[in-house]
Amino acid sequence: MTNSESIITKLSDLKENDKFSSEQWTNRGLVPSETEICVHLNTVFDDLLDQLIIAVQDNKSIRFTRSVFSCTLKRLNTADFDTEEREFIGDMFIMISRILSMDISRSLNRWAYGPALGSLINLKLALNRKNPPVETLSQPCVKCSNMLESYILEKEESSPGYSYEVVRCDACDEYNLLDHGPGIKQLEFGNYQWVERLDKKEYTKEQAENRVEQIRFML
Repeated sequence: MTNSESIITKLSDLKENDKFSSEQWTNRGLVPSETEICVHLNTVFDDLLDQLIIAVQDNKSIRFTRSVFSCTLKRLNTADFDTEEREFIGDMFIMISRILSMDISRSLNRWAYGPALGSLINLKLALNRKNPPVETLSQPCVKCSNMLESYILEKEESSPGYSYEVVRCDACDEYNLLDHGPGIKQLEFGNYQWVERLDKKEYTKEQAENRVEQIRFML
């Protein structure tokens, strides 16, 4: 069995289970939530698992897979759940992400604690990791002014800044254009979702901004 086949099997097996059954709540030492909530959560996670299975089958990129998680998180309003329910939901996301060998802690923190506190937690995690960022780039969102953060993990003077990045703010879903500039060898995105890369050989700054407008209109 290949790695992809193993992942699909694990995701499929999880989908077949009642992930928020009374037994599962009891195992956590909690009183089960209302049936309506449990049914809704099972439906949301079954949809997520279906999308992830297709993504693995089609050999989609990590960025695409992250966007699937992000969209599912947006379906779940934290205000609709109490603390124990949010923790259970978070643990389910983590379980699924580990099957895919992915780290979605940043998106999960922003979902659970909001963009401001979530960003602080994510920055603390970044600083405590084995290879902490050497610099943090920030740019205000054009709509909500939330600071869009990018973490530089490694610099290289000879590395050109060859592209613009179209991204979507986690706080308000607005599309923004980022230019990280030259000298960056390895970069990690912060509190936004990557949408599209625009090669500077093909796009001037004005053309790139026009492309962002097109994306806003289309999506």
